[in-house]
Amino acid sequence: MQIYWIENKQKHGPIAVPDVITRIQMGELDPATTLGWHTGCEKWVPLRELPALADFLSEMRDKSKQQTEEAEEPKDEIDRLLTPSEPEKASTQQMPSPVTVLLPPSFGNRIIARLTDYAIYAAIFMGICYLFKVSYNQYLLFSTPSFWFLSILIETYLLSKYGATPGKRMMGITVRALQDGNKPSPRAALSRSFGVFILGMGCFIPILAIIMLIITSVMINKGGLTLWENRSRTIALSVPGKAPAAFLCIVIIFISMQIVGYCTLPWIPDLINQVSQVSPELAQKLKELYMLYSVQ
Repeated sequence: MQIYWIENKQKHGPIAVPDVITRIQMGELDPATTLGWHTGCEKWVPLRELPALADFLSEMRDKSKQQTEEAEEPKDEIDRLLTPSEPEKASTQQMPSPVTVLLPPSFGNRIIARLTDYAIYAAIFMGICYLFKVSYNQYLLFSTPSFWFLSILIETYLLSKYGATPGKRMMGITVRALQDGNKPSPRAALSRSFGVFILGMGCFIPILAIIMLIITSVMINKGGLTLWENRSRTIALSVPGKAPAAFLCIVIIFISMQIVGYCTLPWIPDLINQVSQVSPELAQKLKELYMLYSVQ
């Protein structure tokens, strides 16, 4: 477990738990006033409230309290007689209140959330084209940069405003800034959205996308930050008590794809003509499928 801390308004770290313990024992860090954070924490808290340090600091407080009581206990009968009787004082040091620990979501939950988002974005994109009767253009297909640029802008707004997208919310995932645990700034959200498209999905270039997904899976399974999280200084965390709604996401993906298919129908004849210039056989098969679907 790697821990960050703030000292003189500057962020330091990360360093391992044993190194933090050594600094506390040497008096270099005050566990009561120094703010710290590690993966799984919702926000910056005093070091003594970090789950990774709770057991050690609790044991250290118990030893300190025992030594204080032994030092204050009268050594003999005369000292006891001379020591005024006082009501038992309540301990000024209370155990820290439990800190809600947010764990990173699994790779599978992340994929379902992202596919749900892309399906929704595609349905919105094609729905707009259909409503405004936009003519067919190969640069307007939802596999082209025009669509992905729009999806990146939408995701940037949702992350900076709500800390989640529709897919992430349904899968119980929230995105937070590493520095303070709050929702990411617009700049960080934009960096994250671009990073996911390039470093996570490989710009949807088949071979590159598979390679990047494998790398991402390994990094997530090892409990580390993904490439785009390191770049944007953000982290995806599971919301406590929120069960992932995977079935609902699958239903939404199916409905969204149906909407995309319906809204694409006016473009099919132009698309078939374009394909016929490259592969007449494939164009003929597409034409037959289109006629069959139109009859139904």
